[in-house]
Amino acid sequence: MDGIRIAGGVAFDGRSLRLRSLEAVATEGRVTTTGTVTLLARTPSVDAQVEGQMDVARASAWAMTKPVTGAVSLTGRVAGALDAPSATLTATSPRLAWQDLAVERVETHATVTNAAARLDQLAFSVAR
Repeated sequence: MDGIRIAGGVAFDGRSLRLRSLEAVATEGRVTTTGTVTLLARTPSVDAQVEGQMDVARASAWAMTKPVTGAVSLTGRVAGALDAPSATLTATSPRLAWQDLAVERVETHATVTNAAARLDQLAFSVAR
């Protein structure tokens, strides 16, 4: 597939966009969002759940000559003012490999804002 395919439900009630299983799909992976983006308010804001999967080899090929292999699943929430949202995310993978290094049972929890990214937890086992 070339490009990005977007499908799902979007409704505007005169104040907010309601996202219902809004899905973006590319060859590198897909992400689905459900939630609200309040536009016409004193403080425009977002409150949405996200869920997705990524083919790490396809995504890392954009930046690396020897891509990482594996798949990553992502879940999380994006919330806050539109000019300063915060995302709390969990990413998991059964196995990731790069050249001679492989890790298994990868799980990470992170918080991302427009000012910083904080890795709250990272756990994995080195594959043998």
